[in-house]
Amino acid sequence: MMKKTTTLALAGFIFSAAISTTLQANAAEKPFQPYTTEPTNNQLKAKMGLPLRDGGFQREGFHLWDPSIIKVGDTYHMFASCWTSENFSAWKTSFIVRATSKNLLGPYTFAGEVFRPRPGEFFDSEGCHNPKIAFHGGKYYLYHLGIPAWKSGVAVSDSVEGPWERRKDWCIPANNPGLWIHKDGSVYGVGKVKVENPKFPGSKEFDELLHHIHAFRADSIFGPYTMLHKGSENALPSGFQNEDPCLWHDGERYHMLLTDLHGFATGFHKSFAYYTSKDGVSYELVSKDPLFTNQIPIRFADGSEEKFLRIERPNVVLDEQGAVIAVLAACTPENQKDGSRILVFPVNRFGTKPPKPNP
Repeated sequence: MMKKTTTLALAGFIFSAAISTTLQANAAEKPFQPYTTEPTNNQLKAKMGLPLRDGGFQREGFHLWDPSIIKVGDTYHMFASCWTSENFSAWKTSFIVRATSKNLLGPYTFAGEVFRPRPGEFFDSEGCHNPKIAFHGGKYYLYHLGIPAWKSGVAVSDSVEGPWERRKDWCIPANNPGLWIHKDGSVYGVGKVKVENPKFPGSKEFDELLHHIHAFRADSIFGPYTMLHKGSENALPSGFQNEDPCLWHDGERYHMLLTDLHGFATGFHKSFAYYTSKDGVSYELVSKDPLFTNQIPIRFADGSEEKFLRIERPNVVLDEQGAVIAVLAACTPENQKDGSRILVFPVNRFGTKPPKPNP
């Protein structure tokens, strides 16, 4: 029987029971190599290291997207969206898979399908997308976007391997949300909303809409949720337009990574932008320096580089003290039919003070 003790979580959740030694073990094999070689005022970026060329998660013949990791016992479990590499636009028919590794940085080995769209009167009858995994109160929660509802629902299990109890209807009022479950079980979340652009009245075209971030709260992950923003309000400053948030809380502030949709925040289209907020209603941009952009090749620990067509879907992994120890990204090669892969970037404990040594 698999242990239920969870040592690491991400995507805005931390329900830890023991400190991971993965980064220390990796450091013993090879010294930590900083990702950026230039000065930066982005404190998270300054703590990031180089990913493994053969690490992360790849699956021949498929695109992998929306990574989310949790550690159970001595094994890391990655959940991701998956669909055929023959057609990137087939993401609307995606399903959810799980992969495992003994090393946080990978490589991850395909462990099986988690679940697929359910034909019939279900919120996810056409596609299951953007999964995020969490553990709280003895249960595993896997929340994901359902297509055609374009809202998110929650599956529950006693084991990270399933089986999963799925509900007919969505319960989270957001497209690709990021959530944080507090110790008392209450939930804070953020998600993108599409708002009519005064410059293009009546238009429903993606690039002619405004893509704002709204926040919401509930007493449990199943809701009901109370919206903290309405209408054309935006949790982001200066009218910035971002999407696909991941979220975490350090005990004092909420932290959020997003895709900078049009480059208004960082100057780079669809780069990773970093924000924080004290009240969860108004966010501040930490730095104009993005974590990544597809305009600059990704550097790997073996000295090689690769330029990706897309770098999207940011996520983080936290340790027991709530420090960020990894950043995740979904990356599409310039030849899309080679399939998108997940990269895992080590982070030298960002966000909390180092743990006190045992007496």
